[in-house]
Amino acid sequence: ISYRDALTGAKNRGCFYEDLKGYIGKELYLAYCDLDNFKVVNDTLGHAEGDRVLCDCMGALVAEFGDEYVYRLGGDEFAVIYTRVDSCELLERLKKVSNVVSGLTEERIGLGMSCGVSHTNDLQDIEVFVRKGDEDMYRVKGDRKRD
Repeated sequence: ISYRDALTGAKNRGCFYEDLKGYIGKELYLAYCDLDNFKVVNDTLGHAEGDRVLCDCMGALVAEFGDEYVYRLGGDEFAVIYTRVDSCELLERLKKVSNVVSGLTEERIGLGMSCGVSHTNDLQDIEVFVRKGDEDMYRVKGDRKRD
């Protein structure tokens, strides 16, 4: 089974869940990220440009967090496993990546990145941990749409 995404070269969803098993019983943060207005990129600029955006987004995440901790879960969803116990640092680093992502296309497209964060002091239930990150990401995305 391949654990790499064919387009970006990043670790994929299968690898993500396998790697999470290694953190059972440990403190861990998860950043669950989704691109905002990515469909507009594909519809307006074409799929080749959409592929470039995905690769550049992955590049920004890897530059900030390292290849070992970054995953493309599918489509325009990404995850970062963060092992340092500093939520402020995590949020600052995600903001840096978000700023890079928002500059990957013309401003009128409105490309951005919404990230939800899940934290546990003692990882036990991987599905619940991931679901919390996903739910927080949708909360953030909803907050942005209301702004």
